[in-house]
Amino acid sequence: MKTDSRRILSALTVLALLGLVAGCESDAVAPQDQLPPLMAQDAAYQTGLVAAAITQIGPRLMQSTNPAKQVVDITWAGEHSLTGTVHIDYRTGPDGAPAASSEATWARLYTDAGEPVVYTVPDLGGQTMFDLDIMANLDQGADQATILSGSGGTMASGDNVVTFALAGIVVGSGGYPLDGGMTITAGEHTAEVMFNGTNIVTMIVDSSATYFIDLDTGEVTTGVPV
Repeated sequence: MKTDSRRILSALTVLALLGLVAGCESDAVAPQDQLPPLMAQDAAYQTGLVAAAITQIGPRLMQSTNPAKQVVDITWAGEHSLTGTVHIDYRTGPDGAPAASSEATWARLYTDAGEPVVYTVPDLGGQTMFDLDIMANLDQGADQATILSGSGGTMASGDNVVTFALAGIVVGSGGYPLDGGMTITAGEHTAEVMFNGTNIVTMIVDSSATYFIDLDTGEVTTGVPV
């Protein structure tokens, strides 16, 4: 696959627009000021950040360090560009009894209200905040989790908030999401991401424009597959 080496927008320009540049205060846009409308390229850049964060967080459904525990707390302190805590509730089903993480067939990964996971944009120092509520069926034999419809969350960057819906994404205990997709609503734009087990995935914005995401960095580029 050939892709442009440049980002779709100047990274610092996008981060400034979203209130992500290190040192910006959360109230950088006064209440009476109207936020600038998001362009399709802005939506694409935001989607890249969401996809990169989910790539790091999703596999934790199958990575319990204590197989006997029924509820697991996972805290990052800068690893993989993440800071914060998620909880995983392991059960025999959505309405089932608590189960050991090594035997459960269903799990819910979530953040506490008002305590998002912070993702630091690699090399740029900007930050985004994620509120998560993800449910998945677990296949212990295959070491895989399939994220279910109804899962998703929000990504806050400055005064902009992006919502995302996850469904059918297949993750293992390591590596990139194997299959499935993600839909993100950013302003008036909709982006769809298709995972394929590699670090380069395809994104379609507004059912027309094609981009590619590097899941290792969240970088978004344009290009033509070969």
